[in-house]
Amino acid sequence: MKILLKIFFFTILLLIFPLGVVAQQDAAPSSPRTPEQEAQRQTERMKIDLDLSPTQEKLVYNINLKYERERQISNKRSDAIERIKNKNEELKKALTEQQFNKLQKKRFDQSTFRRQNQQDETKDKPPAE
Repeated sequence: MKILLKIFFFTILLLIFPLGVVAQQDAAPSSPRTPEQEAQRQTERMKIDLDLSPTQEKLVYNINLKYERERQISNKRSDAIERIKNKNEELKKALTEQQFNKLQKKRFDQSTFRRQNQQDETKDKPPAE
């Protein structure tokens, strides 16, 4: 009986150990994207969400690339605020009014969702002693 119990626990350990290794691999940080990769990722998302025309897609990619390159130069808060303002002005010119409004709504929804999740996380934490 003891041998069966030992075999059982050993088998469980063999099954659980690989799960820990896989979890560690998934948690490994990915390498940072280049401005070109990030601009492409943003443009693809906008293409899907806003149904961009091929001409708009090129314009939006160039705008995204410009501001991703600027972000790499300086990521100070004051610069970021100015950069976002300028980027929005350029996007407003490249998109239709409906597309721009949809983009703004999506950004608002995402920020609201993040804020709610952050509040939920702080509620779940026990008070510091």
